[in-house]
Amino acid sequence: MAFAELSDSWLELVFFQVGGHSFALEADQVLSLQTLTETTQDLPDRKGTAPLSLVELLTLPSTDSYRTSTSRILEIKYQENSLLVTVEEPVVLRRCQSDTLHPFPEMVQCRLRQPAALALIILGEQLTTLLDLDKLMQERK
Repeated sequence: MAFAELSDSWLELVFFQVGGHSFALEADQVLSLQTLTETTQDLPDRKGTAPLSLVELLTLPSTDSYRTSTSRILEIKYQENSLLVTVEEPVVLRRCQSDTLHPFPEMVQCRLRQPAALALIILGEQLTTLLDLDKLMQERK
């Protein structure tokens, strides 16, 4: 995503919670949204693996204090396939103006513990981290 090309434009983003923090992905990366239940918890994705935990992928502290009453499964388009990841409610589709996105300066980006953090989104008093799915999955390998 080239931020310079986004002036006066809008982006559709899917916002969700993980580990008590707010994150977002571009809406065109999200293929479906499902409720996570006891029976779908081990539901395989198209590669035959159970849903991935974004808490683990983002290396966030594992604690139950942030958990909401409902976890959800996002089916996310990744390269030629899709993968399933678990997130917490609320999961919301929002249309945001490009001026709400603030890319990290290069010096800050190289010092971030989470290289998949692409930019901050500021909506009112809420700070949300826009994730780069490719970088997130590269870190997993």
